[in-house]
Amino acid sequence: MPPSPESNASALVERMLPVGDISLSVRDSGGDKPAIVLLHGQASSARWWELVAAYLTPRFRVICFDHRGHGRSDRPQYGYTVAELAGDLQQVITALAPVSPVLVGHSLGAAVGLRLAATRPDAAVAVVCVDGGVYDPKEMFGQTWEQAAPQMRYARRGRITPAVLRAWVTGSSLAQESSVDVVTEIVLANYEPADASGELRLRLTAANESSLARSLWECDPLPLLAKVNCPIGVVAAKAGRTSDRSRQASIERARALLGGRLSVRWIPGGHDLPVERPRETAAAIVELIERSGGDYGQ
Repeated sequence: MPPSPESNASALVERMLPVGDISLSVRDSGGDKPAIVLLHGQASSARWWELVAAYLTPRFRVICFDHRGHGRSDRPQYGYTVAELAGDLQQVITALAPVSPVLVGHSLGAAVGLRLAATRPDAAVAVVCVDGGVYDPKEMFGQTWEQAAPQMRYARRGRITPAVLRAWVTGSSLAQESSVDVVTEIVLANYEPADASGELRLRLTAANESSLARSLWECDPLPLLAKVNCPIGVVAAKAGRTSDRSRQASIERARALLGGRLSVRWIPGGHDLPVERPRETAAAIVELIERSGGDYGQ
């Protein structure tokens, strides 16, 4: 693995890829190495994987993209469900990956990867879920949508500016393995100018986020997991809070269903492991891929 995640950031080449009647911003390291497709979470962007990708590109071809409505991808007024994002993912794989890749998803991205693997058995050779996917949203956030909605959507209040985001990064744990400047740029990719005053707003609109969050909340992971034929890995955040119990309960239900096809790696940290703990997250992804039984570029 490279000594510095920033040193390999230029390995990914960005371009717009037509997907149906929209275009998605795709970043691709290219080459004929085994492919990993990295899927970001809700209201985030492909840049959330930037630090992890730098550790993976020496060994793998890394592909990541902004989901519709996120980052630099087109922002249609429709298509904000887990199933429709999985459809976008299938088209990206068809266009770019010559053979079935490993799908690695963070949070919402994990649910998208599992959904595709459940509906298209040939779509992936393995799925790795980074703090998401196998978790039961009702267990994590609430048994009713009214209970879950405030936790699953961003609070859109207060004046957000680059300075405010930088101050938030500085006071958070996100820049433990990188610099405040680099992490602030990654976070800024989730936003766009709101007006000429310098205020920012999330690129994913409130209406589209609500649709997407509701779709995720309605996802029962067990029926999806039952349909996935390939090995599944979980990188779980050990936050040291009561949410750890919900994570553990969901993982144990998945283990009871999948047995030896499920591998789990716990990492101390918060939900945003790809930014907070990129070195450990990348190492865990590689470890889980190797446990799944393939060489994938060894």
